[in-house]
Amino acid sequence: MKNIRIPVVAVLILASTGCTTQKAPAATEPVSKVSGAAYLAGGPSPGVKIPMANASLVFSRSGKIITRASTDVAGNYAAALAPGTYQVRSSQSCLGIKDMAVPSKPVVTVDLVCAIP
Repeated sequence: MKNIRIPVVAVLILASTGCTTQKAPAATEPVSKVSGAAYLAGGPSPGVKIPMANASLVFSRSGKIITRASTDVAGNYAAALAPGTYQVRSSQSCLGIKDMAVPSKPVVTVDLVCAIP
């Protein structure tokens, strides 16, 4: 009979040190290349979209972080995500948390708009 205590101890050590792991999509689960741009809109220039440059985006599902992406100077981002609904947060506080749906397609474009009051 194999000793199963060693893997359990290893998991407990990782958990107690604050290490976390992210579950990668299963090999059979299709992954879409999601890209788009993040914009600021409203404020003193209603109707004008301003690129959300150099922002950090966090994509999560059911409260667990799935992946992160950064925007470039033009506000463009790219991430690999399995189909489903994600919550997106940004380092720009006006975006808050937005829901984003990823359909079952190999390439998906989703723009994120942060409304400035």
